[in-house]
Amino acid sequence: MIIAYPPGGVDNQVRLLTPSLEKYLGQPWIIDYRPGAGGQIGQEFVARSAPDGYTLFGTVCNSWIILPALLGGQVPIGFITYSVSKGFLAGGKWKLIGVTNTEPNSRAMAPAGVEFVSDVVPGFEASPQWLGFGGPAGLPRPIVTRLHDAITRALGEPGIVEKYLEDRQVNYGKVSIEEFERRVREDFARVRKSVQEAGIPPQE
Repeated sequence: MIIAYPPGGVDNQVRLLTPSLEKYLGQPWIIDYRPGAGGQIGQEFVARSAPDGYTLFGTVCNSWIILPALLGGQVPIGFITYSVSKGFLAGGKWKLIGVTNTEPNSRAMAPAGVEFVSDVVPGFEASPQWLGFGGPAGLPRPIVTRLHDAITRALGEPGIVEKYLEDRQVNYGKVSIEEFERRVREDFARVRKSVQEAGIPPQE
């Protein structure tokens, strides 16, 4: 399992599933860190690997690209996930301006007095928070199906979903392979549209 980001984010979410995945797959689930270039280094390594199911990557719809710029003062504001933000908020380094999560459980868990962006910006739509796994192009469908079955069973283990909800204020549900593919395509299309409308030129 390639993690294309520094320790403390995506890897914590993957490690939560590791014991169950090892049980259902019948083999070790080893995490290998290959951070850099906003996740591109690790993901390109996976893309060049043999499509045999033994080299995968775990990723989230995440905040790790903007995080260094926010901490370094290069940008004044950012959209950051709850699990990353809570330590900086508790330490007084950051100020919470608003919540973009639109899931029902978010309102019950948000700090008192914090506004939800969807309440003050008509038509606001947040990108859904997700945790996903991927592999090289050409990964045989039987392997994809076996991995999906193991991940789905791992998410069904007692306390797993509750732990994700507690740590991240996100309810990771179990979706089909086709549904996840659709969500990723929609996220890319949404970001591409926003970039084009803002007039941001492509960068090498």
